Amino acid sequence: MSALAIAVQLELNAINFYREQAAKAPDAEARKLFERLVEWESGHYDAFIRQQQELQEAYWSDAGFAPF
Repeated sequence: MSALAIAVQLELNAINFYREQAAKAPDAEARKLFERLVEWESGHYDAFIRQQQELQEAYWSDAGFAPF
């Protein structure tokens, strides 16, 4: 879980960086590149979040925990 948490944070940092660079881009082509990188990193971020959720649900299930 620690490795996934780190991966999530790294992807979020990359997304924020590329968004900032897209906003500062000097031309449309550079902006498109940074926007594409945001999409790419967002896919990684989403995959890591799903993996975290699946592991958390499995852990809760194994422990008999029901968050009510």
